[in-house]
Amino acid sequence: MDIVSTLKQIAQSLFVRRKKWITLTVVDVSPEAARVQVVFAGDAVAAHNVDQTSAALQNSHSLLAKTTIFAPMSGRVTRLNVQEGETAIMGTLNKDAATLLTISDMSLLETK
Repeated sequence: MDIVSTLKQIAQSLFVRRKKWITLTVVDVSPEAARVQVVFAGDAVAAHNVDQTSAALQNSHSLLAKTTIFAPMSGRVTRLNVQEGETAIMGTLNKDAATLLTISDMSLLETK
């Protein structure tokens, strides 16, 4: 036998095996069984979403632990516009809303 006929026989036998495997794996599923499969798939997706969200939360905690905020100058906080836990939003159009706190240099304070 030459190599071409040998390869042809191997390809035909693989085709027959795969065709039988595909025929065996195709099953007629009732609508109820399909609904159950959809519910289980939905549960699996929800579980993966929980895992993904937990990982994102853990990442956020890690980034927060590495965050340090420094004041641009020394002084005293004379006005505090936000409380702990509030979300700080950058803004330039509304300057008053963009001001989180005011730091004053008390060495330059003049009083009457």
